[in-house]
Amino acid sequence: MVIYHNGECSKCRGALEILQEKNIPHEVCWYMADPLSKEELKTILKKLRLRAFNLVRQHEELYKQQYADKQLTEDEWIE
Repeated sequence: MVIYHNGECSKCRGALEILQEKNIPHEVCWYMADPLSKEELKTILKKLRLRAFNLVRQHEELYKQQYADKQLTEDEWIE
C-alpha cells in the first residue's frame, strides 16, 4: 500500500498513524517534497475512478482566488 503523505495535514498524519499502529505494510510517498509526475497522477486518478478536479482543495485561498471561476480541462487541472 502506498500512502501519499503531507506531513502538514492532520488527516494524512492520522492515516499514517493508523497504518503504523495496525502494522499494515505501507510505503510513504512525500508528494509535497517529491511531486508526482503527470503520468503518475493520471494512473492514480484512473485507479480511483476520479477526475483531477476531485482532488482540488476547494476551500484553500489559492483555489478561491485563482481557480474558482475557471472552467479547466482535465489536463489543465492535472498540470
